[in-house]
Amino acid sequence: MFAKQHEDIPQFKAFVATPDYADAAPVVESSTDDEWQEHIAPVRALIDVEQAREACLAAERKLARTVVAARAVSASWADIGRAAGMTRQAAHERWDKTAKQELSPERSEDTLSP
Repeated sequence: MFAKQHEDIPQFKAFVATPDYADAAPVVESSTDDEWQEHIAPVRALIDVEQAREACLAAERKLARTVVAARAVSASWADIGRAAGMTRQAAHERWDKTAKQELSPERSEDTLSP
């Protein structure tokens, strides 16, 4: 079917004098790259989502560790809440259990969870 639409196929081919390799014409290469980028866009978007999620989880772990460290030096829930951009009560509800577990007498400071 393609041959019927384009009777003179050789005019669409790009030839290179070097017999070892051939490069596509820049317009063909650009078009192919555009098509490939469009094809892989959903996969790239999902990879970006996964990376963002991992970054968020790492930030959450760091935030929890810093809250535990702040409680270890007697910072108030009001001060922690203010630093975290929330109310004292919200900070307490979010991290009190973690802080109590990490700062319990059975655990030493060097065993804080990552």
